[in-house]
Amino acid sequence: MANGSSSAGNHWLYQWIDEYEAKSVADVADRMKNGGAASRLQELAARGQNTEASDIPLSLTVVAGPGLEPEAPGMCADYECQQRNIDLNFGNVLHYFDYVTMEGPSARLYNSRINNASKKRDFELTEWFLGQDVLLLNHIRNIGLADYVVFSPKACYCRQHLKEKANDIGLAHLVDDEMVEDLAKLVSREGNVHLVQDGPRTWYASIRHPLFDGLAGSQIRQKTRPKKTEAAASLIRNWLSAAVIDAATARGLEAPLASFGSTSFFDRMQAANPEKMSIDDVGARIKIPALVGLSTKSLIELRNNEYHHFEKFRGALREAIAETIEKSESDSPDRVAEMVWQSKIRPAVADIERKIAASDTAFRFKLGAAVGVGSIAAAIGLVASLPWLIGVGTLAAATPLPQFFKATEDRQQIKSSDMYFLWKAKRAH
Repeated sequence: MANGSSSAGNHWLYQWIDEYEAKSVADVADRMKNGGAASRLQELAARGQNTEASDIPLSLTVVAGPGLEPEAPGMCADYECQQRNIDLNFGNVLHYFDYVTMEGPSARLYNSRINNASKKRDFELTEWFLGQDVLLLNHIRNIGLADYVVFSPKACYCRQHLKEKANDIGLAHLVDDEMVEDLAKLVSREGNVHLVQDGPRTWYASIRHPLFDGLAGSQIRQKTRPKKTEAAASLIRNWLSAAVIDAATARGLEAPLASFGSTSFFDRMQAANPEKMSIDDVGARIKIPALVGLSTKSLIELRNNEYHHFEKFRGALREAIAETIEKSESDSPDRVAEMVWQSKIRPAVADIERKIAASDTAFRFKLGAAVGVGSIAAAIGLVASLPWLIGVGTLAAATPLPQFFKATEDRQQIKSSDMYFLWKAKRAH
């Protein structure tokens, strides 16, 4: 478990969940029939809206960027989509960082929904969002992720704040309407916008283009089929809004930014702010195949169970990153991360695989020979009616001591490797 932050796992909505013992959508519907529960939700949302970021660890903390932050524009609010995001993506940053800071269900949005609700449909939508968010936060707790998350408010995504934050970090061009429209026309003209109707008056839009690798698709609700340029503009605008706000948050906290997938826009952000890249900047981008597909829950369990091996692995990784940054002439964290993987980590993991395979093969061969000898001894003893010989034969068959001690010694040497944690992670799949 990560250490160092008393704020880990503290979210304003957890207090409501615990007070009203809300575990499911049915629980939420039942509790919201009570006027007191609805009033308490409004009170906590108003208080949470005024909360300032505090007690965020200054090292080994990463900001959840586009594709990771559940509350970002364009992210699906349905629990099934949010659960997949949590289970598949958060482990990809916890192999290096101790904490992820994100906003989660927004107190600001809840406050706005409650205060502006006037129709029955408004209250129904608030209750639906609440049900999905209760499921999400309970899942984060159940898999142990809450111990690694510091919930902290981010700037809202309104036009005014978006422009202010973009100006602050020198990326005003990324929120320019004309540029967004031009990009939308470009990807539409090249045939990279895809629209599928997935329900009444509901369309799922996505972009497949190298410039926007990792950009999540989104649902569009309207009566008629949207034009591809409109759909592309909506997706690009949402993604860039999230990227700018998250980049500004990361800059304010002096922490690296992690996003699902990578795009050239992050390289542009780096170029617009040419400060010397940090070890953590590279750590946020490094991708390790042994961890791909390992669920966040499994990664957390592995970290907890193999804590010393994890710390040794991370120490070696930081050392390799620092050495590569020093020697490399590249100013791209993505390129440096790939260099670290190819030149440092990959060969070390392959060496462990080779040693373990060789050790296992030798041990199986010697064990087979020992069992054969033991079986013969047991058969002779049985024929000769010598019980003590049966005992010796069985012991010999079950415990080829020299071979066993040699295999154990080999494993101990392997376990001392800096990359043993990754080998364990691969076996956890």
